[in-house]
Amino acid sequence: MDGPESNEGIIVIGATNRIEDLDPALLRPGRFDRIVHIGLPDSNDRVKILRHYAEKMKYLSGSKLNFETIAMATNGWSAAELKNLINDGAIQSVRKKTFLDDALMKETLHKTKTVRHMRSTRVLQPLALP
Repeated sequence: MDGPESNEGIIVIGATNRIEDLDPALLRPGRFDRIVHIGLPDSNDRVKILRHYAEKMKYLSGSKLNFETIAMATNGWSAAELKNLINDGAIQSVRKKTFLDDALMKETLHKTKTVRHMRSTRVLQPLALP
């Protein structure tokens, strides 16, 4: 990004969830000087995301899921978390040798929410130095 040669027509895009940890030199003018916040998806967007990932999985084609109900139960979830939910549901359906339906998705959602809660509330212990 620095140097004597011209960089016209080149755009560099970076992404982070922790902007406060970036070196301030990266945010100086001429570098990463534009910050675009992309929020979490709303209910309608979550429905679209869930459908998108479910449609990409061939073995879910016979599944009957109420995506609106799942979207309402996943308020505050990112697209990556929704993708993992669909993947976990698909794994459960394969294990149980059945189609992924609302009952199985409810079970998967409960397990995923429990793990998600455990991750968000765990306390990290300081590393003991010798």
